[in-house]
Amino acid sequence: MSDDKELDHEYDGIRESDNDLPNWWLNIFYVSIVFSIGYMIYYHWGGNGPGQMDNYNKVMAQVAENSTQTPQSYSFTEDELAEAQKSETQVSEGKKIYDIRCIACHGAGGAGGIGPNLVDSYWLHGGKPTQIANIISEGVLDKGMVAWKALLSKKEIIAVTTYVRSIYGTNPANPKAPQGNKE
Repeated sequence: MSDDKELDHEYDGIRESDNDLPNWWLNIFYVSIVFSIGYMIYYHWGGNGPGQMDNYNKVMAQVAENSTQTPQSYSFTEDELAEAQKSETQVSEGKKIYDIRCIACHGAGGAGGIGPNLVDSYWLHGGKPTQIANIISEGVLDKGMVAWKALLSKKEIIAVTTYVRSIYGTNPANPKAPQGNKE
């Protein structure tokens, strides 16, 4: 480093050199200056670009639009649920959805947790397939169960119902005590 330009001062035995900045650093610096000038012209001085209030108003309009749309209510028949119960594909699809959406409250294999267990013959809101499907779809807000109709399609709700019916009578580890009325 013989071409270093050493300055006249020293601090704690360290001598300062006056080296040129690397070209890659200078190029990034110059590009950022040009970009910032263009940014200021487009968004602030020229007024052509959307500002913060424009973005805020756009997002708030989307929120208002989404909040006025109510999820569709589904109706379920005994026949369609009985037909779905015969399909192993429906049961396995229902298990996948259950393992993602329901296991946190109803436990692995329907053993119960925050929510009631789903394997015994005691039900809080009815244990018939149509009642189960309606509970999944509409939820039970006073008990803390959300209405899944906003997040699941009718086909997915039917699949979860078939899975819940398929685990009836099984014996999962540490089941929650029965709740509700015997059916």
